[in-house]
Amino acid sequence: MATTTKIFALNLGSSRAGLLDLRAQLLNADATTHGSPISSAFTDAGAGAYLATLTLATTFTGAVKFYNIANTFTPIILSLNATDVAPSSSISLDTVVGYLVVRDASGNPIAGATINYRMNTPPTGTASAWSDEPQAVNSDDTGLATITLVVGATYCVWFGDGAAVTIAPDGSTDPFPIPEVVGQ
Repeated sequence: MATTTKIFALNLGSSRAGLLDLRAQLLNADATTHGSPISSAFTDAGAGAYLATLTLATTFTGAVKFYNIANTFTPIILSLNATDVAPSSSISLDTVVGYLVVRDASGNPIAGATINYRMNTPPTGTASAWSDEPQAVNSDDTGLATITLVVGATYCVWFGDGAAVTIAPDGSTDPFPIPEVVGQ
């Protein structure tokens, strides 16, 4: 089987320096997984930049999903057709940390609350590079939850069955305050 090697440059921002749990998952054209997640493909280039070196069959058509086990950034999904992709590609993430305190109806912080969020609109010109799958984070003992947000995107954030709050980080504030989500 003939193969080709593709190198992707991922700039996840300085707050993502030293990640040890990065993964790449090939996806078939029908979005099913192709093989197992790849953890050995990454080289830390410093300051939150990484190189991902993938070897694939020259007949592969689909996509690649970049993510990390700790889920500290929105997964990146890029179209990947072995015969069409330049030998190297890059994507740069301008991100901010979003934060909120989850409270019950009496105003008390809720520890261990699951906050859900989803990218509604990706940054201009990057539509195929982002996942719109819902993600989740849990609040800490003080009710604080933090979410990595891509600048220029819009998100909806919700707690339980509560109404979603729409946010749009523009990069002017980091960390970025998310309106408090009141309990159910």
